[in-house]
Amino acid sequence: MNRLLAILFCILSLDAVAQNMLRLQRYTVDDGLSQSTVYSAFQDAYGFMWFATGDGLNKFDGKQFTVYKSAYTDTATNGLKDRNINSRILEDRMGRLWFTSDAGLYYMDKRNSTFHLVIDKFTTDCASIIIDIDSSYVWVSVPRRGIFSVSVSNLRIAYYPFTDKLQASLDTIAIIRGGCGSRTGLYLTDRYGLLYFNKTTHKDRRLIQAHDINSSLLCHNGNL
Repeated sequence: MNRLLAILFCILSLDAVAQNMLRLQRYTVDDGLSQSTVYSAFQDAYGFMWFATGDGLNKFDGKQFTVYKSAYTDTATNGLKDRNINSRILEDRMGRLWFTSDAGLYYMDKRNSTFHLVIDKFTTDCASIIIDIDSSYVWVSVPRRGIFSVSVSNLRIAYYPFTDKLQASLDTIAIIRGGCGSRTGLYLTDRYGLLYFNKTTHKDRRLIQAHDINSSLLCHNGNL
């Protein structure tokens, strides 16, 4: 009897777990996604999902996709200049979406669906990465060059060249693979290890060398 009750309890427990399991849904170009190559996904303050793809920026409201992309001959002032949105998507305190593409660093004003090129590709090059957005600045890294900050309030741009010999040298292949931001600084990962940039002093220093690091994550308790 005890064995029967134990078996019944297990069955009922498994059934309860199954009912509470997450339901996975696959979305493809057949559902309206502009391209199957998706570089990143982001949920904004209103709950909408945004996807950076090789063929434009995609917004998903839970039912359908809205695609934002340029015509190949598009020269509109407030439009995208290219289609390859190859970066993270982040949102500032004013509700604007920031990302990089082959054309440079953009923000999108969601109120009127316009796009604004803040730093062009000749300044950042297509390998630039948005590392962090805090209450004051958007922080962007550019391999072998340095860190750019853009003021959230007035869009003023500042540039801080790398002093790290491996990132500053034009003779190295110093691709920045990723990074994350804290209240006081930025952590950048590259093929040579881990680099730290102080947001206050605007100085960088290498924390780890001779280790190829692909990514980093800063936990809520402050551990990296």
